[in-house]
Amino acid sequence: DVKDHVAGDEWMFFGPGTYIPDVAVQVVEVVSSIIVHENSALKLRARLAFVDRQKKQREAGEEWLWRTTGAFLPDVHEEVLGVVHAHVLTDKKALHVKALAKFTDAFGKNRQAGQEWLVTIGDAPTHIPDVYEKVVGEVQITTLTSRQFVVVRDPIVDGTQRFGQKRL
Repeated sequence: DVKDHVAGDEWMFFGPGTYIPDVAVQVVEVVSSIIVHENSALKLRARLAFVDRQKKQREAGEEWLWRTTGAFLPDVHEEVLGVVHAHVLTDKKALHVKALAKFTDAFGKNRQAGQEWLVTIGDAPTHIPDVYEKVVGEVQITTLTSRQFVVVRDPIVDGTQRFGQKRL
């Protein structure tokens, strides 16, 4: 209803229905829903500050992922940047990931900017990188024989990285 809006406001008319615009209203675009498939997510950006459909406050320029499968109809204040596909993990392949900013990952762990870690099949069978994660690469398993050994430089002991130390 035009009476509820002021000049410059943007809003959506949700169908099904017939929309007959008022003389003072301009139809900017017709928006269709996007199907989010299994093992994929939509990367979204807020055009301006608003409260999203999950009742979460979003700031202008903020980016996030919509992981729920099914039809997705973007809000007037949301911009769809693209589709992010999952990486399939196996018992022989892991994902090397780096944090681009401080955030809480999909597994509930707090990550610091620059922190690197491996996502293995023990964490999840597939992984969709978050907007604050950069995939450095895929890591294959290394199998050692009985005549080989490994020296770990800068090991992580009790959750703390020990720079300058080595472990056999």
